[in-house]
Amino acid sequence: MDGEKDRRDVGDGGSGGEYDTKYHHFQGISKAQEKRLQDLDKRLREAIEEEQRSRRESENELVIKLKSMTDGMRHELDEELKDKEATEESVLRTCIEVDVPKLEDALKEESIARDKMESKLLEDAHSEIERLQEALNKEKTQ
Repeated sequence: MDGEKDRRDVGDGGSGGEYDTKYHHFQGISKAQEKRLQDLDKRLREAIEEEQRSRRESENELVIKLKSMTDGMRHELDEELKDKEATEESVLRTCIEVDVPKLEDALKEESIARDKMESKLLEDAHSEIERLQEALNKEKTQ
């Protein structure tokens, strides 16, 4: 009760009831802001997760298509190279067996780097939302 009396004594000299009304109104606004921040955080996480899922699906489809094309090219080259000189066959086979796997590895590395970057961005956004919530809570207690 002393806390309520102290709250009423502070302010613009208005009645205690007016201060309580303003105080409760501020509390309601703070709770609404906190709820909006939580909703924003949830929507942000969901959007990022959906984007990551969609990107992974696209990358997987690309890898499957690339492998299919590589296998098709390898088969075609095997048929065509039967009649060619051994050195030509060696050069083409090296391209298929060395360069294409390098491209696949580079694609995988890029995917991993992108995942790390997105995770970092999500962490930063979450940290900022937490900081805002803490600031809001600090304002509530003052």
